[in-house]
Amino acid sequence: MVDLKAGVVRILDQNSATVGTGFLVSADGRIATCAHVVKGTQPHVAFPDCEPRPTQVVATDEVHDVAILRVESNLPPGAVPARLGRSADGRYHEFRSRGYRPLGGMEGIPAEGKVLDAVSECPGVQHEPLLLQTQHVRGGMSGAPVYIPDLDLVVGMITGYWDSLMAQTGFSDRDTALATPSEAIAALCPDLRLEDPLADFRRRVLEETRLVNLAGVPLPRDRAGQPIPLEVPLDRVYICIQAMPEEQRREEREAERRAVEEGAERGGLFRSFLSPGRKSPGARPRRPSPADVLAVLRTLGEYFYQRGEVYQAAERPEPVDPQAALKEKGRLVILGAPGAGKTTLLRYLARRAADDPRGPVPILVSLRNYAAHRGAGGQQTLQAFALERASRRDPVQRRALEAAVRAGQALWLADALDEARGWREEAAREVAALPGRLVLTSRPVGYERAGLERLPHFEVLPLAPQETDKFVRDWFGLLAEGRGEGEDWIEARAAWLRSQMADRPRIAPLTHNPLLLTFLAVLAGEELARDLPVHRAELYRRYVEELLATWEVRRRPREGAEGQPALRLGPLAGEEARAATLDGFTRLGWRLHLTYYGGQGAALPVWEELKLDLARAATPLEPERGRGCCAGWLTFSPTS
Repeated sequence: MVDLKAGVVRILDQNSATVGTGFLVSADGRIATCAHVVKGTQPHVAFPDCEPRPTQVVATDEVHDVAILRVESNLPPGAVPARLGRSADGRYHEFRSRGYRPLGGMEGIPAEGKVLDAVSECPGVQHEPLLLQTQHVRGGMSGAPVYIPDLDLVVGMITGYWDSLMAQTGFSDRDTALATPSEAIAALCPDLRLEDPLADFRRRVLEETRLVNLAGVPLPRDRAGQPIPLEVPLDRVYICIQAMPEEQRREEREAERRAVEEGAERGGLFRSFLSPGRKSPGARPRRPSPADVLAVLRTLGEYFYQRGEVYQAAERPEPVDPQAALKEKGRLVILGAPGAGKTTLLRYLARRAADDPRGPVPILVSLRNYAAHRGAGGQQTLQAFALERASRRDPVQRRALEAAVRAGQALWLADALDEARGWREEAAREVAALPGRLVLTSRPVGYERAGLERLPHFEVLPLAPQETDKFVRDWFGLLAEGRGEGEDWIEARAAWLRSQMADRPRIAPLTHNPLLLTFLAVLAGEELARDLPVHRAELYRRYVEELLATWEVRRRPREGAEGQPALRLGPLAGEEARAATLDGFTRLGWRLHLTYYGGQGAALPVWEELKLDLARAATPLEPERGRGCCAGWLTFSPTS
């Protein structure tokens, strides 16, 4: 934070009498003060504990009562220019100041108070003055800075107090002062930039969310089989996912329950899920209760989503745009299957908010990362953790974000509650305590409702056919631009994908999932398009193989010369590491598949359980190599 004493100066006239205050605004020696302070004088300035220095008046604005002086000699050591910020950002904030009002022979007196608002309806004034609530401003304080500690910025300059205007107003108000806004100072110094930490933050959010996050998506390949680097603008391919409120979902659930129950009676579904094992001879099969049915539906919910069997296009309920729901509700929860577009939705909402200077301030936070922080012994609250990450530990931006939170201007975008392993209940409570607008995402499996019961909940719907078509054409359009192709190429690729889906009914429902649809579009856009697999298991395996190849390309420049083995897994390298990694992914994927779709557990498996599974898989290896592979499987990522 700024030491006001380091940049505030005493203004003296040609007789060395104190006539007011000023403050340094640039490293080249420019000082801001009031025009009425230096009018008719040959001003000198005195920095604290320094002899007076001569100055020149280089610019004045009597309408806004601003003058800019330039010191004719070198600045003293330790002199620090003020950082000017927008006056609007300082409204309703506490301020501090320092000036040279006489007080029993003492000078350099601190002051404090609160910035209220701008004074409206000031004829002939372009930059409306600020009204200050303070008891410390008196004669000699003219030209003192209005410094906002919360922002670490100066937003104005004191120009007068109400007692001095008594002849015009007819009354005095000892708690009121006026300040000219920082914009009037900057107008006389065109090279000075008014700092706006929140605007800088919004620009950074826009840049960081400009592209689709392709970390989990394989890249398309050229004719030589090499992955093609790809940058995908989010605004170019984003499809606004649609959701349905839980209240509307109740009737749909009841219809699903009846349909599944009837199917279970005919096909034995509940016998396999609810009555495993051997029964006593002669025992009559137990009719499943409604609670049993709902328990199975909870496990199968994401399975139905992937198959696209929950809603046929003709039965599709009236959807809800999450953006509209956020505007109406202010705080909500979005539940959806893996790959349904929840994280992308948050990034899109962040872009929309960041692009609106009057909109809320978007603060993205990964609950998985927060759980890792707490698991490593971190003690920060979720709010403090989110602000630290969002500000990139920049103290100025951190204070600006904190001020936005206090003013109720924050939009919290909390991602993946289901991934906050070991900390879900605490994370849920802390999410519920975040002030302001909120969107929380989670998969249904692993969702913790503690403290969130009163928030409106929405469930993501599978992509409708028209949304799928638009998504695919947008992707092919982007790929066509990179290859120099035209509309004919786009139509040919789209037709090829439609034909492949028509011949492969087992994988066609995957087009309802944005992540898997992206992969299908990537495969369809390759220069040497290969027929898609007929079965889902084959398609998933190809997905993992393609993704692993993409990760190898991304890691290789940091792993050694081009052509050298880039992939390492514990003690293994090259093809041996690749084979072991694929095997590990297969085992991990099967375990998660059983959790989501196989009825074996209502929560995601914890690391210790996964370690046991992988340790069993690694037993054919020597113990040391097996342990190394197990650790590698659990920590493998494209950035590790």
